[in-house]
Amino acid sequence: MTGVLIAFDDKASRWAVKLETEQKILVKPENLIEVCSQDQELQECVICLEKLGGDQENEELECGHRYHRHCLNTFRRLGVNKLCPMCRKPINSDVEKSVDDIFDEASIAWTQKRYDDAERLWRECCNRDPECIGARSNLGMVLAKLNQDEAAREQFNLALHLRSDFIPVLTQLANLEIKQNRHDVAEREYLQKALNIAPNDPHALFLMGIVLEKKGACSQAIKSYQASLQVDPHDHDVHGRLGILLSKKSGHKATKEATKHLRFALANDPSLGDEAAALSYIELLENKNKAKALEILRRAIRAGARSVTCSYALAQILTMITTDKQTGQLAVDFTFNAKPVPVDAADEALKVLTIARSINPNDDDVNQLMYHLLKQRGQYKLAIALRNKFIKKYPADLVETINFGVGEAQKGNYELAVRAWRQVYALDPPEDLLLDVLQNLVIVHKQGHLHLPDYEAISKNWILIRLNQKAREDRLKREKKSTPVKKK
Repeated sequence: MTGVLIAFDDKASRWAVKLETEQKILVKPENLIEVCSQDQELQECVICLEKLGGDQENEELECGHRYHRHCLNTFRRLGVNKLCPMCRKPINSDVEKSVDDIFDEASIAWTQKRYDDAERLWRECCNRDPECIGARSNLGMVLAKLNQDEAAREQFNLALHLRSDFIPVLTQLANLEIKQNRHDVAEREYLQKALNIAPNDPHALFLMGIVLEKKGACSQAIKSYQASLQVDPHDHDVHGRLGILLSKKSGHKATKEATKHLRFALANDPSLGDEAAALSYIELLENKNKAKALEILRRAIRAGARSVTCSYALAQILTMITTDKQTGQLAVDFTFNAKPVPVDAADEALKVLTIARSINPNDDDVNQLMYHLLKQRGQYKLAIALRNKFIKKYPADLVETINFGVGEAQKGNYELAVRAWRQVYALDPPEDLLLDVLQNLVIVHKQGHLHLPDYEAISKNWILIRLNQKAREDRLKREKKSTPVKKK
């Protein structure tokens, strides 16, 4: 054999065996390690192929081989085998894992959405080190994810006892209060304290925005969301909430800004149902793009969106959008018209409404639309059973809706007024309320405030009801006259 047996390869940054063609050599691994270890600065971890030493901690196995501790922990967690990567000697499995190792395993379980495993491992961390505030906080977080709110609150309070100014715990406790609709408590007890400690904490600003939005302070909520995004511009949850809020404002600038935020949120998480509904209405009402609106909603539902708003929006657009025959343009009418819904659209609408009712069986809008679709298909028993669910407050809510329409008409908002009256009309109200609705619609049309394409049908219906009512009144008068009166 000639030439150098072992030389350092500058390109590969490692020691290599160099042989002539067709020559063979048998070298024991320990001999190679011995040669390599002559230059300690060039010794490397064979798992990551980076040099040992430096800022990273090293760990030496019983066989004498050394690795980065982090690399070895990763190697162990993968569970490929329990052998030394170099000499294949068994690694002593009886060595107790450190709290850091268990914490890392729990973090991996959390990212992989194995929440039961994450809970078990972080609980083990807390048992081993009761003062580990990170494990305590994360245990509360995973318990909240598993809807064990009181158990989560207990862990957060224990963590807060260890450190009263720990921002992640304050925001998690605020999140629990928001979840239970205790917005004043969330703001007073936790969010104000968190923002006093860290005025630019993005999560605290985001939660404060939610609280302000729930309290009706929408302008302040928008500012809070925007402040959160200045610190963390990549949080899609904040983009989504801000987009929904901006979509409710009038004006081209607000709509354009809302579209940008909603698209960013859905690009990162297409299952955001409320955000999908908001963006679909923008596409429909502003851009007149029904196909795009339907595509956004269908994609959200396929991605697993559990949102009443999203499901109802899809059913609504499927069943309540028509095309104006004269202009050929999309005519948006969010009241159920008498025109039958195509079978395929009705079937899809019923499917998504069923999803919505599984989330909230008492949503009046969902039940009302489902009632009309079932009635159209001839499933009257189901339709009547469903109708009784959303007519429980009847007729008080209907009277309020009629009066709302009258108020809007007095302000000159005739489109909104007609929409409110049509909603009552679609519910088959009692005759006296129906007469009021029809009369209001007739007046709006005859006075030229708003053209109603179905005016003739409305007018005929109104006249028929008035005639029937007049006939009944006359009959009652005749019966009253013909009834004998007893003498005193």
